[in-house]
Amino acid sequence: MLRARGGDGGDPFVCPLVFNFERAQRKNRHLQLLFFWTELMIDEQVTLYTITTTPLEYRDRITFEFAVYGPCVLLNLLLCTFFVCRPHLIRSFKPTIFFVTLGTFILSLPLFVLQFYQVVSLWSLVEPQYTIAVCTFVKCITSSTTSCAQVLPLPVAIYRYFIVVRNQKLPSWFVVVVHAFISLVFFLIAALNFPLGEFEVNDQCAILRFSKAMEAVRIALTLGLNLFAVFINVEIYMFVKKYDKRNVG
Repeated sequence: MLRARGGDGGDPFVCPLVFNFERAQRKNRHLQLLFFWTELMIDEQVTLYTITTTPLEYRDRITFEFAVYGPCVLLNLLLCTFFVCRPHLIRSFKPTIFFVTLGTFILSLPLFVLQFYQVVSLWSLVEPQYTIAVCTFVKCITSSTTSCAQVLPLPVAIYRYFIVVRNQKLPSWFVVVVHAFISLVFFLIAALNFPLGEFEVNDQCAILRFSKAMEAVRIALTLGLNLFAVFINVEIYMFVKKYDKRNVG
């Protein structure tokens, strides 16, 4: 490694150009990998059974994501334990708070396990290898479960609307059935990545089967259902507010 001495003749320091050169080498390696896969795509040699990898350059990003996501999963686990240790709270909040808490924890596990596996592998200087089919399938599962977790408040909002506004008694399993139907829609959208998608260069896997249209539909549906849940909760709030005014008056 190149070294130079300071102006006062003191201890040598590493030339900044060396760091820039090493950083350029790492970026060049990543670009070579991307160009390699792009070449395969142009030559139409890529299939679902082609081996792909998670490059070492992805290590810092996935480590940061895991550092943020991991504590959230553990917090959900603690909340679930809190409810389990208090059965009377489960009976009172089963179709509402407990449903959302337990559902969020369960649906967060696929992404948590994937991130944990990639962090451990990449910090062990091992680039995980899998077929494009496996990588795409795992990506579809994690994206679907993430969206399913984000729309958990919607079944609860619908349940509360029927209880409060319509004055109808519903069983606790109503929220499970509604969310199961919503989850089925998300998994069907994810499955369409295989027939409708194309082989795309990606950072999590060097290449996978991906449909930009289906990803847009998934994101739009997630946002739309959350907005619908907000609208229902506003309706409930307005109904309760009017009810209180009538009673007070």
